[in-house]
Amino acid sequence: MVASPPPHGALIRVAGADAESFLQGQLSHDMRALGAGRATLSSLNGPKGRVLATLVVLRLGDEVGLLLAPDIAEAMLKRLRMFVLRSKVTLTLDEASVGGLVATGDAAQEADWGITRDGEDWRIRAPGHPARWWVMGTAGHGVETTDPDAFAAADIAAGLPCIGAAQTEAHVAQHIGLQHFGALAFDKGCFTGQEVIARLHFRGGVNRVPVRLRGPGAAPDPGSTLRNADGKAMAEVVNSVATADGCEVLAVWRGTEPPDTVPAVEQAFAVLPFAR
Repeated sequence: MVASPPPHGALIRVAGADAESFLQGQLSHDMRALGAGRATLSSLNGPKGRVLATLVVLRLGDEVGLLLAPDIAEAMLKRLRMFVLRSKVTLTLDEASVGGLVATGDAAQEADWGITRDGEDWRIRAPGHPARWWVMGTAGHGVETTDPDAFAAADIAAGLPCIGAAQTEAHVAQHIGLQHFGALAFDKGCFTGQEVIARLHFRGGVNRVPVRLRGPGAAPDPGSTLRNADGKAMAEVVNSVATADGCEVLAVWRGTEPPDTVPAVEQAFAVLPFAR
């Protein structure tokens, strides 16, 4: 087991009598289906259906926790507060209590998104392989990092996107594959961006797909575009991480069927299956 900071590494706490109904109108998943023993992936979207932030959502006792990228946590907190109005809701940012653990061998079988609790400590099983967990509470404080990239690399392998400052409002939810994680509810009623997201779902307009890439060179920056030798844009980088022999990348492919190899002008990438 290694300690590794998770990309969704900041926590917004949502409390108050109207917390659930408030989030129901803001986020893309269905709050009514979120039990105490399960977390879920969700998104906060703009009016045009583009993802402002990806969120790991869970119930923390009487509160709801939203895990998101640290570099947009303040901005998303401010945005959510704009819509509180008369609702009985308080939102606070807790940036110090989230850590991550990644298994280096066989791990006990646990369901993806399952939650275990020990007192005030919480552990949430992330989807995919290798096994890894978000840890919160005292378990998340003061954990010395032993592998800074392990959690991010496993997220990319699973196809789990983390939208931060470089990618906010760049992609529609389906283009980054949120539907594969149960993050989109089409029967819950309105939420911000719902009209565009639902139109793509019901009218079959999804013409871009997430793709996992591996290359021998330096990791391209999140938010950058991969182009071929003719300068044509092929894919947009969502997340990337350096590895021992190159890099791994989660990107949005401009099309529905990526080839086996993406011949970007900077370097060629192999297309890998997701480890789900």
